[in-house]
Amino acid sequence: MKTEAITVDEYLTTIPEDRARVIARVRSMIQKYFPDIEETMEYGMPTYKPFCAIASQKKYLTFYLFDGRKIEKYRDRFANASIGRSCIRYTHPEELPLDVLEEIFEELKS
Repeated sequence: MKTEAITVDEYLTTIPEDRARVIARVRSMIQKYFPDIEETMEYGMPTYKPFCAIASQKKYLTFYLFDGRKIEKYRDRFANASIGRSCIRYTHPEELPLDVLEEIFEELKS
């Protein structure tokens, strides 16, 4: 879904509510673990350098992890997901396992 949103707050108002809820929760988690992280809108999605990005796309809620090795490490914990080299895609946003993301963020923080 192409967006012209300039800020993440604006972005969240332009996407379906169920996806906005999940993205807002992931955003809060990221800010909790990385309080000084740079939050930007790049390629039409909220981006958190140097770790990750998250997007509401046409058919999926997609979470991008810039270190694809972490996806491989946790692959079996992403049930019902379509997994690429550096992305995890869910057709039902509520299925994104936030507890697994929290473990990944904890590991990245170290």
